[in-house]
Parts: sequence; structure tokens; C-alpha cells
Amino acid sequence: MRNAWIAAVTTAAIAACPALGQVGIDFETLDGVALPAEGVLLAGDYGGALTALPGATVHGYHHGDPPNDWWGGYGVSNRTAVAGDDVFSQYTTATGTDHTIGAGGTYAIGYDDWEDPLGCRLAFAQPTDVAGMWLTHIAWTPEWIADNYGPGDYYHLHLTAYDENADEIGQRVVDMTANTDWTWYSTGWQGVSTIGVTMASSNVNTPTYFAMDDINLPEPGTIALLALGGLMLAGRRRGTRTR
Repeated sequence: MRNAWIAAVTTAAIAACPALGQVGIDFETLDGVALPAEGVLLAGDYGGALTALPGATVHGYHHGDPPNDWWGGYGVSNRTAVAGDDVFSQYTTATGTDHTIGAGGTYAIGYDDWEDPLGCRLAFAQPTDVAGMWLTHIAWTPEWIADNYGPGDYYHLHLTAYDENADEIGQRVVDMTANTDWTWYSTGWQGVSTIGVTMASSNVNTPTYFAMDDINLPEPGTIALLALGGLMLAGRRRGTRTR
């Protein structure tokens, strides 16, 4: 029975890990730029693009025309603290603490991109299989939903995958209305070159943000189970040989 359990855990862990043809993106390392502590970088401030190694570029814009200032598309943040209703709540995940989805606390943030027909656009360096990703709110959105939504109101993300010819591969609608923490959303897409994210809400005043992390990467606990299962199975095999 114990061996069957170990085998099941190991099989599940292997299934959760990035497979051949997938690229794991955790936003911890950006090409040519580094995040300061409790900081945020907007793609619009870096020629409209930030590249997360080993190979996924997020796009966006940032327009400053004092006293107006607005941005859209993607940024990358490692913020973990929110001071009440300050402006930085739009750059911080809803939990307000260092999240536990990846090895570090860096993640992408998205906001409605009205200048790109695909919405918030993420492009892979080469076509890759996308098993899924982790999504949650930034701090402001769930607070606003709690104060303003009634029965029947909703906030959805529409994720659409495209191949290298810009043909649609598939779409996933994610209901973020009651989201309270990082959640894994599977997709199962193959040969993806670009992912576009658009927003849909029953209330036009909804702060249409989201946070994304660890595309194709499992939780650290899954990796630990994989290692434990592998070691235990290896130990049993060694013991069997000595009999």
C-alpha cells in the first residue's frame, strides 16, 4: 500500500512539472533590468516590453501627461505591502504578503490594454506548450468588488492562445469574482506563441487588474513530493537488490 501511494504521488508530481516543449516562466529574472525591493516596473517604461527569462515577453504602455498618468498591459512587481488605499495597491497582490507560488516573490501584473487588439499580451520566444498558470487579484480589485458588487455581478478574465501564425488555439474564461488567493488554472494548450488577456465585468467601474505567476510551474510542495517519492522508490529498489 505504501509503495502504491508513493508511486501515485510521484506520478502526480511528474505530471505537474514542466514537460518537454514547455517553458517555465516565474518572472524572477528579467532580461537587462532588475527590480528594486518592494518595486514595480511597467513594460511601457521599457520600450513597451519586459522579457522574463528564459523567454516570455510581456507588453504594455505608460503615458504620462501631468496631471494625468495612465498605463495598460503588463508590469512586473515584487511588492508585498499595501498602505491602505494608496496608489501602490494596484501593483500588489491581494494577500499583501510574499506569495508562496514560486521560489521568490516576483509576479506579473496586468491591466486593461486598450491599445493592443489582443489585450494584455504575453509572447513566448518560441512556440511552447502551456499547461497552465497561477492567477490572483491585485489588492484593490477584491476590496472594490466586496463594496460594490451585488448578486449576479461578475469579473472574468478571457485568456486566448494564438499560434505563430496568429491563429487562435484555444480560450479559457476565468471567473475572478470570488478569487481570494493564488489559484492554478489549467489550459492544456500546445504550440502557443502568444497569450492575450482581456477583461469582462458586469460593472464598468471594476478595477480590471490581475496578477499572474509561474506559467507551467507547480507549487514548491509538489516538487518536494516528487523528490521524496523518487528517493523512497530508489531506496526500496536498492533494498530489493540486496536480498
